[in-house]
Amino acid sequence: MANAYGTDKYIEYVNEYLASGDFQKIGEENYTFNNLQATIEYFEYNYKMSGYDGLREKTIITITDKTNAKHTYECIDTFFTPYEFEYKGTEYLIFRKSLYGYTLLNLTDFSEINYFPSSVLEGDEAFIICEAKILKNLLVLGGCLWGGPYECRVLNLDTLQVANISELYGITDIAGEISVSDDALVLQDESTNNVIKVDYERLVELVELKHGEDL
Repeated sequence: MANAYGTDKYIEYVNEYLASGDFQKIGEENYTFNNLQATIEYFEYNYKMSGYDGLREKTIITITDKTNAKHTYECIDTFFTPYEFEYKGTEYLIFRKSLYGYTLLNLTDFSEINYFPSSVLEGDEAFIICEAKILKNLLVLGGCLWGGPYECRVLNLDTLQVANISELYGITDIAGEISVSDDALVLQDESTNNVIKVDYERLVELVELKHGEDL
């Protein structure tokens, strides 16, 4: 699946969302990321079109760096709280600029890696990240397709390759949140209550094996 982030079609998709209504601020929260002050502002409005009646949402994340410069990120269709993690001695955030895909933000130089699945722009569904946990150089991601069962996917930060761990272990729905413990991923199958533990080395192998997949 190709990365559509930054393409003309992606920009059109974002602009259409932002222009579709009058977003009203409903609140804000303060955070500290890598000893830097951050604010997340929350906005929404009631969207009605072609029989659809529901909320549209966006957040604005503002991080003040050590020189007091402000770095601002507008995120559509999401209230996902950024997750901070350490990778190779540097602090990062993972967050979503949209309902789909992800942004990896270096909290030292504020460089970014952005991914948005091109299939969404063709009308298809894609994986929605709902939580993240770090395991060495792997980001363990919990989430779902829209309205679907809860899944686990693993992203190798060295290669940006990903594997659907739920599918590989025949888990149709995960019970509760994903868990990382003792250098392993721990999942519980909702339908059978079986607990599956996959150690770090095996996860690396699985991501390598399934490197053709995308989020």
